[in-house]
Amino acid sequence: MAKRRETAIEVQEMRGKVLACALWCGVAVFGQRPDHGRVAAAGSVQDASQAAVTRPFRVGTTLPNSCAVGQAFFKSDAPAGQNLYLCTATDTWSALQGGSSQATYYRERDYVPVQNQSGTMQLANGWSTPSSVGATRGGGGTSPHAYGYLAFADGSAPIYAVLNTRMPSDWTGEAVNVEWTWTRGSGTGSGVVLGVEVACVASNGNYAAPGYGPVQKRSLTVPSTVDTLASASWAPLTLPACAPGSMLALRVSRDPTDPADNFTGEVRMVNFTLRLPVQ
Repeated sequence: MAKRRETAIEVQEMRGKVLACALWCGVAVFGQRPDHGRVAAAGSVQDASQAAVTRPFRVGTTLPNSCAVGQAFFKSDAPAGQNLYLCTATDTWSALQGGSSQATYYRERDYVPVQNQSGTMQLANGWSTPSSVGATRGGGGTSPHAYGYLAFADGSAPIYAVLNTRMPSDWTGEAVNVEWTWTRGSGTGSGVVLGVEVACVASNGNYAAPGYGPVQKRSLTVPSTVDTLASASWAPLTLPACAPGSMLALRVSRDPTDPADNFTGEVRMVNFTLRLPVQ
């Protein structure tokens, strides 16, 4: 009898231990959070070639404020093919612009405004000047070198010229840059103010009266000597709503009424450059 009683007690003790172990193990298993921070050990190979679906990037419309080098983010509202961003430094995202088949290239167009032909100054294709407050044609150089320019004189009102051109059909929609190349004539003073206004006209738009955006000004220092080349850049140029293939009107100007423009001589534009991102 005593032996049976001892055996029953041992069985009860064993059941108690098993139950306690089961409870503690359950807490340990269900209380753990799955660790998704590391999918595989360093040096291992992850083969997803047979997976039905893979989705390796975090997706959203706003880049996270913080990131660690090597992270990637898929920005769903970015232009197609320009969605992927990489964390290239702590808290710094850099856009990965498409693949090798969608690389962004830049097409540079130079527009000489005036052709100096044996002393006869002709406006080049695409350029026009208004009958009043318009830039005037001029030329310089010595034989055999001669060049033409548009002269923006000092005065009591802004002086204008207009370039009409076309956006490339393969324009990516990214930032467009422009640059004036200019010299100075005789005069005194140290500062000029140059500007660019932009209008974009799509099919069925009114090309006779384009709606220009606000003037984008640059205050510049006048070169110390006549005929010395200088440049003024707009990078990026602020564009209105514009689509590839649309007609583009650029109104360039000098504003001698601006207090920062105190130069009494001519500003002579010898070239105008458009830099356009294309696919």
